[in-house]
Amino acid sequence: MCTVAAMNTTAVADIASFSLDDIDYYAGIFTLVDEFDTGMANDPIIGVHLSEIILETYDNTGQPNWASEALLAIDLAQADGQSLMYIFAPFENEDSQGIFNLENWYADLTGSGYYVPDDGIISVYAVGSWSDGTGLPSGTWLEGLVEVEFGVPAPGAIVLLMVAGAASRRRRRT
Repeated sequence: MCTVAAMNTTAVADIASFSLDDIDYYAGIFTLVDEFDTGMANDPIIGVHLSEIILETYDNTGQPNWASEALLAIDLAQADGQSLMYIFAPFENEDSQGIFNLENWYADLTGSGYYVPDDGIISVYAVGSWSDGTGLPSGTWLEGLVEVEFGVPAPGAIVLLMVAGAASRRRRRT
C-alpha cells in the first residue's frame, strides 16, 4: 500500500510511503514493492527513511541467504533526467541467515543529485544480490515502512537547521 503524508506545493517536502509487508525477494530479480505517482516530476529527493523493518532470509540449499544480501532499490533520476537505481542494503553488516529487525534507518540524500523521475513516479523494489541457484525466494520482508521524502524542505525546517547549526558553533563562556 502506498500513501502520501502531505501534498502541498513544492515549497514543502512530501513523503511517499511504501509498505514492506510480506514482500518476497529473489536473487537478481527486481520485485516491485509499490509505486507512487508524486505528480511532481524532477523534484529533488531529500531522504529515505526505513522504520520497523523485519526481514527473514531463507536457507534453500544448505548454504543460507544472508541479510546483507537483501537489497532495496528506488527508481530515481539524475538532474538531466537520466534514470538510475538507488540501491542499498539496510542490513549490510549481517552476514548470517534468520530473522532481523531494524527500528530506524535514514539516508540523507539532500544535495545528492537524485530527483523524482520525469514521469513523476517513484518505484521501490526488493532484490537479492546472491543466487542460491534454486529460483526460490531468498527471503521475505515481513513488515516495515519505506518513506521517500521529496520536494523542498519547509522554510521552518530550514530555519530550525540554521538555528541548530549556529547553536552548535557557539562557544561556551567560562
